[in-house]
Amino acid sequence: MNDADKDRIWGREWAEYILDDVLRGSDDYQEGFWRQIRKELPREKEKKPIAAMADEQSKVFGNSTIEFGKHIGTRYDDVPLDYLEWLVDQNAVLARYLNSRRIREERREAE
Repeated sequence: MNDADKDRIWGREWAEYILDDVLRGSDDYQEGFWRQIRKELPREKEKKPIAAMADEQSKVFGNSTIEFGKHIGTRYDDVPLDYLEWLVDQNAVLARYLNSRRIREERREAE
């Protein structure tokens, strides 16, 4: 386990400890706590929308194989969409594929 993983685990455990204490407090105490948290947290950067692939592009991409991870050698069309969505932050091309009309329709049908 690397230092970043250890820090994330420690941060999560510390947050659970603090929240346990906060949730035992009065409504006024909790309101003050959350007001201060909102004030101190940095604002998230706005993400630029990613252009979707055209249907033909998404078919070509969907037939190509993933070259890493637990689905190595598997066609993108055969990889679970949840896994691909997890990878979006790592790969803008994959994001365009997931935003293609063909894949959005597949998601809607699957729901």
